[in-house]
Amino acid sequence: MYRKHQGLLIVQILLSVGIVVLLNSYLKSRPDLQDKVLPDLEQEVDVVLDPVVVSNDLDFQENIDKAYQFLSDHNYKTALAYFKLANAQAPERKEPFIGVAETFLELDKLEPAKNNINSAALLGDFSVDDNNLLVKFYILNRQLDKAAEVYTSISNKNNESYFLGALINLMQPNLENAKQKLGVVVASVNSSEYSSVKDLEILEASEVLLNDIAVYETFIDSPHSYLLTLTGQSLIGLDELSLSRRFFFEGIREKGDYRDAWLYLGYSYLLSDNLAEAEKTLAKAKELDPYEPVTYFYLGMSQLGQGKYNDSIRSLEQASGFGYEPSYVIQEYLGHNYYKLEKYDQAYNSYNQVVSQRRASLETYIRLAWILIEVREDRVGAIDNGLKVVEEYPDEAMSYNILGWSYLADGNYELALIELEKSLELDNELEAAYLNIGLVYLEQGRIDLAVANLEQALELASLNSNDGIYQRAELILEGINNEI
Repeated sequence: MYRKHQGLLIVQILLSVGIVVLLNSYLKSRPDLQDKVLPDLEQEVDVVLDPVVVSNDLDFQENIDKAYQFLSDHNYKTALAYFKLANAQAPERKEPFIGVAETFLELDKLEPAKNNINSAALLGDFSVDDNNLLVKFYILNRQLDKAAEVYTSISNKNNESYFLGALINLMQPNLENAKQKLGVVVASVNSSEYSSVKDLEILEASEVLLNDIAVYETFIDSPHSYLLTLTGQSLIGLDELSLSRRFFFEGIREKGDYRDAWLYLGYSYLLSDNLAEAEKTLAKAKELDPYEPVTYFYLGMSQLGQGKYNDSIRSLEQASGFGYEPSYVIQEYLGHNYYKLEKYDQAYNSYNQVVSQRRASLETYIRLAWILIEVREDRVGAIDNGLKVVEEYPDEAMSYNILGWSYLADGNYELALIELEKSLELDNELEAAYLNIGLVYLEQGRIDLAVANLEQALELASLNSNDGIYQRAELILEGINNEI
């Protein structure tokens, strides 16, 4: 649940509350199900697979790990593609089906999640963690009675079990039971159970929810919708976005004009990259309170992601007008809009305001480098920008890539190679660094080395779904081949 490399197992309940023993017994009594040919995973994937992720040289576990990496970044399309590759390599393994189910849960698509778990159920036994995930499925599906029954059936509850049980109680609401379950988690802090990042995250979540309950109980006659929204906000902080939305929906169900529930529901959609739904939901929050700057800021972000750059600029300017802080964040996103609109002077001015005040995002430094190198042809400014990003992000491979790129543009190939090699020392799979090394060697006339690095950039860009690097490396290689 709070570990991105743990698949979510959600089983379609057959005749009972979903207790694993009953499910296994049922399957054993049905030879027709035991012999069933598993469905092609692609039938359950309702996205078009990216052409650069149709095959690779990774083994089964590497594809699974890669899929979860993209899932943790909310890149659902690419995650599904890697799960499909893993399924093709080992169709008898349940992990790809579980991963696809987890992905669909994050997309709020419960039916395809259930279908994939049905397939996984035919391939292996279920554990305590799997029953925990059944509880999560029922919470998401608004079946609290069944969620509670499955929770009760778990004989060897772990901390995640207690946490999910507390979520059920918070929805009912039964605050005393919720506090008791969360207290069990917190009390086990010194036990051997706390041996992983997942365990620590569950502990943190439990402490946050206990604080939420204390805040809620401080105010006499507080509506239940307030507690539901507080819980949803805490779940956002834990990157449990689908669960957070269930709590916001319940808050809105109880109090339809609760602005904060609409606002944070929109934010949750924004984080899940469901931008159209985010914009629609935030518009409702704006209708309820037309003076809240945070609403306009999130609205501007959702519009930026949809390519509605002028709308985004208006929303961000309204956020600024209503006093959104910190102001440099507004400037950074305005810069992104201007960059996409190819208004590079305005993008440059916005970005400069940000980097002159504080550390900007790496994306901002990358775009500023491009403007300085490709548009303004300001080689000195590009190198200064590169030196600054190395100072601000000394442990990031991309920082040295930006500086190396700047030296490349200045014609200082020796320094460019030094910085680009530093980049690869930090991340030997950074496709942009291989691309730039290839360009250095190309400028030096060392064609074999240029081709080798450009091909490496092409391969890594394919694995990492970096279309921009992939297309540029492919184009340069085609040019080299045409010259030979």
